[in-house]
Amino acid sequence: MKKSLDVWSTLPFKLHYNHSRDMDVRQDIIAALKHHNRIAEITFDKVPSSVFEKISAFMQEPLPFLTRLKIDGVIDFERKIVLVFPKTFLGGSTPRLQDCSLRGFMFPALPTLLISARHLNYLCLSDIPVSGFTSPEVMANCLSTLPNLHHLTFGIQLPHGYHDSS
Repeated sequence: MKKSLDVWSTLPFKLHYNHSRDMDVRQDIIAALKHHNRIAEITFDKVPSSVFEKISAFMQEPLPFLTRLKIDGVIDFERKIVLVFPKTFLGGSTPRLQDCSLRGFMFPALPTLLISARHLNYLCLSDIPVSGFTSPEVMANCLSTLPNLHHLTFGIQLPHGYHDSS
């Protein structure tokens, strides 16, 4: 992977990872993430939490050409934890982001990231732990700064055993 990235040193690329299809490509993902100024799209599907924790450490730089971010279905084989995006995730800036879909994460710095995503037109946040949901007032303020937003989906993950008595 590293040699391929060096040969095509100026072209943007898409980074896709699917645990059900791919072998352990952690080193390839890390090599690709080091080219943060060339990544146009990131799609992580069914990523084991242990892998995501390691690769997310390499996702702290701004990605100036990122237009699509989808992180869906992180698998927690070892323990029942809720993953938290660090405040420095993507350097807090995604100026060209148009499409964002995140599932099952707490993301305290989401408002900062959204304010920088002026071109965002699709936002889907699903299975958000109740304890990690940004307040409605803060979300409303953030969303009001997104003039191109055409699709918005929120889904909150209720605690196990929750029962609505109404």
